[in-house]
Amino acid sequence: MKKYVIDVAPVRYSYNSCGDRHCPKCQSAKQANWIEDLIQSTLPVKHYHIIFTAPHQLNAIGLHNQKMYYDLLFSAVWQTLLSFGYTHYGVLSGAVGVLHTWGQNLSLHPHIHCIVPAAGFTITGKWKKIGHSGNYLYPVHQISESFKGRLLDSLKRALRKRKELSVFSEQIQKSYKTKWVVYCEPSLAGSVHVVKYLGQYTHRVAITNQRILNIANGKVTFIAKDYRDNAMKKPVTLDGVEFCEGLHCIFYPNAL
Repeated sequence: MKKYVIDVAPVRYSYNSCGDRHCPKCQSAKQANWIEDLIQSTLPVKHYHIIFTAPHQLNAIGLHNQKMYYDLLFSAVWQTLLSFGYTHYGVLSGAVGVLHTWGQNLSLHPHIHCIVPAAGFTITGKWKKIGHSGNYLYPVHQISESFKGRLLDSLKRALRKRKELSVFSEQIQKSYKTKWVVYCEPSLAGSVHVVKYLGQYTHRVAITNQRILNIANGKVTFIAKDYRDNAMKKPVTLDGVEFCEGLHCIFYPNAL
């Protein structure tokens, strides 16, 4: 009688990804691919990190018409960077921007992270490096005022065209009286480091599982940084419905 030996390979489980963009576990591959693709096309020069933030007075407009609002937000950012490249250095530069619509406490907080290369083409088509001081690419106060004027002007035009300007006139006026601050960081390291840094802000959900401390009695408690108190990490508790509604309304798939 012949004896047969059956070699049974160990069982390995491989779970299918749900693929939902709200899932904290299903975006890492897309994020890695995005970073790799951008690294291949990023210039080997210094880059600057500039953050454009819209004031909370305009949140009502953003919730009313997200597509219009965020399209105009991206347009105002790009037009501001474009004009400053010409006026300060006489070049046509570029930028990569990623929109974030939430803050640490899951409140609506629209802002765009940009990386801007310290180089561009002159009007005659010559390659020129800019930002030689290495500190800040553009004056903060000037770029803040320019961004403020462009976004509010475009919003008024769009709302007037839709016959909705009177509905949001109070928010517009309050925004004019508010001091806007565009945050600028000194020049960063090499292009690979910059892209990986910006990649942290892509293909992400508003909150990861690690930040959630407790779910009980219809409430969710999670950790958030309190920027009014030196970015100290503190527990925040929200009603479950409010928590879920916040996650639902603050995602907007767009990029510069």
